[in-house]
Amino acid sequence: MLARLARFSFRRRAIMVFAIWLPVLIGLNVLSSTLGTNYHTEFGMPNTESKIVQDAFTKIGNKEDAGIQAAIVFTAPQGTDDPAIVTAMSAFFAEVEALEGVKVVSPFVPEGAQQNSLAENPTNTFGQDVSFAQLTVSKRDQSEFQSLAEEIEALGKDVQAGVPGLEIDYGGQVFQKMAFPASEILGILAAIVILLLAFGSVIAMGLPIGTAVVGLGVGMAIVAIVSNSVSIPEFGPQMAAMIGLGVGIDYALFIVSRYREHLQMGEDPETAAVAAVDSSGRAVIFAGITVIISLLGLFIMGLSFVRGLAVAGATGVFVMMVASITLLPALLGFTGTKIHTTSRAAATGVAVFVACGLAGVALDQLGPLMGLGALVAILLNGASLLPFARSLRKPIPHRDEKPAELRFWYRWSRFIQHRPWPFFIGGAAVLVVLALPLFSIRLGFSDEGNQPKDTTVRQAYDTIADAFGPGTNGPLILVSTDPAATPTIAATVDTALAADKSVAFATPGMEIAPDMWMWRVYPKDSAQDAATSELVNRLRDDVLPTTGIKVNVGGWTASGIDFSDYLAGRLPLLIGAVLVLSFLLLMAVFRSLLVPLKAVVMNLLSVGAAYG
Repeated sequence: MLARLARFSFRRRAIMVFAIWLPVLIGLNVLSSTLGTNYHTEFGMPNTESKIVQDAFTKIGNKEDAGIQAAIVFTAPQGTDDPAIVTAMSAFFAEVEALEGVKVVSPFVPEGAQQNSLAENPTNTFGQDVSFAQLTVSKRDQSEFQSLAEEIEALGKDVQAGVPGLEIDYGGQVFQKMAFPASEILGILAAIVILLLAFGSVIAMGLPIGTAVVGLGVGMAIVAIVSNSVSIPEFGPQMAAMIGLGVGIDYALFIVSRYREHLQMGEDPETAAVAAVDSSGRAVIFAGITVIISLLGLFIMGLSFVRGLAVAGATGVFVMMVASITLLPALLGFTGTKIHTTSRAAATGVAVFVACGLAGVALDQLGPLMGLGALVAILLNGASLLPFARSLRKPIPHRDEKPAELRFWYRWSRFIQHRPWPFFIGGAAVLVVLALPLFSIRLGFSDEGNQPKDTTVRQAYDTIADAFGPGTNGPLILVSTDPAATPTIAATVDTALAADKSVAFATPGMEIAPDMWMWRVYPKDSAQDAATSELVNRLRDDVLPTTGIKVNVGGWTASGIDFSDYLAGRLPLLIGAVLVLSFLLLMAVFRSLLVPLKAVVMNLLSVGAAYG
């Protein structure tokens, strides 16, 4: 079947490119633009204690405390208790709380009294007074968070301008700016350089890149359309693009390499293309199916946004796989035997394009500089057609291929095959040693302390850490809906919390609804610290059960810990399911037990080493 498909694509190359792939590319992107996108992250928590806390707030209609925590941090040389600052910031907090879905606990009210750290406080290493308002924001999409953050920051800018010496920073996920790096562009530029060095031919380099770019355009359009019915997170397209580009270039590279080998054996272009797709194309199909199985294995995790990532990634891989066995043979038909030829104009144009692309990434002027590079490349190749530009048309001397038995990798494979046991034992030992740390892996989520130092969220994080301690950036929310809870028992909880060695401070228990009490606990250690995970487990297992009522521990920090524990528990199922399905697929393909068993063992060792 692959041979017939390749022969059709080669002979009907104009139909395949201009009547099939080009209309599909344009049509899907037009449809995508018409329908729009609906990328959103449904961060549905599994059934954990932090989920119980979240549900308790939702049940009483408190969407804010069921959402995301943030902070407005402010300092001033004259002290944060200066009357002008108190007046200005109180008015600012009132404006913020008036925004939909935002709750503010001001440091100027009794509930937030501990949100002030004076300069003379022994734990304050910042050097001057620091105060912060605790914000809780109802759940919403990332774009809505960004709009809210911009609105709050605009209000704060006016306040800051009116009070000399006042400095305001904004902490928490709400104020993080989601700026994706130019990963796909860097990947393409790197692939251009590597393939050009490997093939020594612009055309041979351009075929895998061109196939991958067209496949990427089709795949991303499909993912955008699917986002209207499937929960695909905001970073789903970027992940799908990176995986798609990687496998797309890789798959096309298999076929182009085999095509060149068959041409060097003296075959005509059609025979070489059919033979390349019939052999390497099989590897592409089975490799693609294996990757798709691995990605769809993420459904085992049981989380909606992870399923969205799986769908996006699998879509990208599938489109690249189809493009490699249909579009690429058609492009080979246009290329023919010219695949080995590269003119000076083509090589110079590619060099200029890559240089402009790298400069664009570095200077954050990607569009203009890449456009300039493309224009220069087109003008160079156009100029080479002029009668007086013979030197630009001159082919670069082709690098003669050595016989297979004289190439490095051939000799290396023979060297290994003649000494199988030493290399088997040595290679396995290296992988096992690399995998050993896996058994002590600690999963978790990054926080604002991992952000660049020039961002407001990192500056707010560092200021709070210096003035209050790092754990203040990741408070825990404790909730009790136990009917037995009374002010006296709530005071017992207050005492138990204050006595714990890992608690910096905690707010007194408050009855925020009938039979519902809440505490806010600030750990001494950062949210990512192992001591904070130990604190959450100790509160749940040892401290709170002694108070006489059921108290659940939640909040963003506890949710991250619960979520990590959930993922760690599901990870063996995911890896096991992927290995079993891969084994069955390879067994059906090769009709062998030894080959799939070898593949499973290699995958297991590789995954272990990577995680280790």
